[in-house]
Amino acid sequence: ALEAVDKATEYSVMIEDKFQRYSIQAESKKVKGKIFYFSNLWEKAEIAFKEAESLYKSIDHTAGLAAVYNNIGVLKMFQGEWDTTEKLYLASLELEKAHYNLEGIAVCYNNLGGLADDQGDYKKSLYYFNEALVIQKLLSERYNISNCYNNIGVTYMDNGEFEKAIEAYEKSLETAISFGLFKNIIASLNNLGALYFKIGNWAKAIEYYE
Repeated sequence: ALEAVDKATEYSVMIEDKFQRYSIQAESKKVKGKIFYFSNLWEKAEIAFKEAESLYKSIDHTAGLAAVYNNIGVLKMFQGEWDTTEKLYLASLELEKAHYNLEGIAVCYNNLGGLADDQGDYKKSLYYFNEALVIQKLLSERYNISNCYNNIGVTYMDNGEFEKAIEAYEKSLETAISFGLFKNIIASLNNLGALYFKIGNWAKAIEYYE
């Protein structure tokens, strides 16, 4: 994969148009960052993402910058740098809003919701997840709608609001069954099992797990 990305960079120097040339070079750096990330080489990943950021900035490429801030944010979150992560996610969100990318905005809200849940900020987490859900419904992204309901359910469960968590998980399950989204069906059933396990209803937990 790294070899292929390096080839893309190599050929990009022959492109006369500066915007196109730098766009391809930045995209190559971003992909390289993802390869390092999936290889658990986080320092190398951050270097590649930062190089992509510089290239995107030089041509004022807002969509590219939004994506790369999200990527660096994920890295920082796994390193426990939550304040930096939030700033990066919010910077990404503003850029996504600037070019009206609803899909990107929803991703940012979802990431911010997950971060807030990890930080124990229940209200903020629910706000962001519900904002993501509204957009996914507008986009009719069935897979993501189901995921949003699951995320909302997790937040409610983490905060002991079990009835609301059940309602969210069941909506996720209903959406997933309606459209044959088997991965989401599994996730929803598993979450319902975990919830009933948590409240001590062993029989129902086993039923969902099975």
